[in-house]
Amino acid sequence: MFGIILRILALAFTIALVGAWGIIKDQNKNSELLNVIYNKVEKKIIKLLKKNGKMSFKELKYEIDGVKGSLFWSKKKIKVTDSKVFTKAVLDKLLKENLIVKESKGKNEYYNLRSVNNV
Repeated sequence: MFGIILRILALAFTIALVGAWGIIKDQNKNSELLNVIYNKVEKKIIKLLKKNGKMSFKELKYEIDGVKGSLFWSKKKIKVTDSKVFTKAVLDKLLKENLIVKESKGKNEYYNLRSVNNV
């Protein structure tokens, strides 16, 4: 009798633990989606700059438009719709981390990967 009660309590504890984990994952879903899309866009910008060298803000903005991201455990997806704002935010972050450099020529701003010569 005592064994049955112990098994029921263990099952109830397990169900409560899994339910709480699901609620926490659901609450953090939006911030995780934003992190996924930021990382994806950062990698894309770095890849583009490695491939093409110097690129303007307009060129990067065009390449970033429509990038999608999702979590493997969720049906919810995210897509870059306002590429101007998103590109500006990601470029500012990359500039703060000293991964890229900003060069101005007249009205145009160009971005390039930081190299040993730029340090």
